[in-house]
Amino acid sequence: MGEGKGIKPAVIILILGIIAVTVSCGYIIISVGGEAGPSENEDGTETPGGEEGVPIESATSIDFKVDVENDAERMTVRYRARNLDTDAPDLRVDYLEGGMIEIFIYNGSEGTGWISMGRMGNISFPNMDNDFISSQNIYISEFRNYKDYLAEGWTGGEWTYTIPGTETTIKFYDVWVNPTIPDSIFQPE
Repeated sequence: MGEGKGIKPAVIILILGIIAVTVSCGYIIISVGGEAGPSENEDGTETPGGEEGVPIESATSIDFKVDVENDAERMTVRYRARNLDTDAPDLRVDYLEGGMIEIFIYNGSEGTGWISMGRMGNISFPNMDNDFISSQNIYISEFRNYKDYLAEGWTGGEWTYTIPGTETTIKFYDVWVNPTIPDSIFQPE
């Protein structure tokens, strides 16, 4: 009988521990916010899902992926942008093509930029020189085009768009409107 008394407190402590962990996990999941669900970032953190029913044109932040395909190429690109309602938005573009990853970061709020060219190394642009501004214009223009395509016909979920007059198709997916994107996404790794 003496052994039974020692087991009961241990079982109670174990049950209380399980309850505490369950409640804590539930709180973390609920507090992340957004109804659309999370999207995992390269650094292992998650971008909380954004709002449903918000038009793309009204977005202050956005996170989406595209698969671009035509006769010449196939690539996957992830775009993350925030502060779209300001003169200094932040933009991150992650390209995956032919097994190589290229990352472009424009941190508009800090006026800095960074490009990782895979095996070719990293290039920082702390002063926004002409080379970076030229690259930045290409990435920002491409981002704006894709955002416009989304605004033209995306209503949720996965959506495919064909650029008129071409054989280029763009599949949009994992689209999150107004997610909370952490500062770390717009900093070099």
